[in-house]
Amino acid sequence: MQSTIRIRKISIHQAARFTAILYFLFGLVAAAGLLLGLFAERTVTLSTICGSYQPSKVMAPLVPFLAAGCGYINGAIIACLYNMLSRFTGGIEIEILSASEDMTTKSVQSAQ
Repeated sequence: MQSTIRIRKISIHQAARFTAILYFLFGLVAAAGLLLGLFAERTVTLSTICGSYQPSKVMAPLVPFLAAGCGYINGAIIACLYNMLSRFTGGIEIEILSASEDMTTKSVQSAQ
């Protein structure tokens, strides 16, 4: 059985929260890269300007949270834009197949 679903509205808070979590995970990866840079053989420092200050020591713990904040804002903006545009375009249309129909379609395609 094939059915069509149309997405007309996206919850702004749900989308923003989802992208914030996703960006937080990306921020963890970026922070790990910064921390690995600290242990690299040739770490670039601002020692000539600021003594032994290394920006990555200060920024590494903050990166995931800054990224999550940006992700929340981006997710909210994108959800708002989608909701405004879906009024004029009708939203995104998704076609869904049941699992049994999907298996039948695959077996017919493989037989040809």
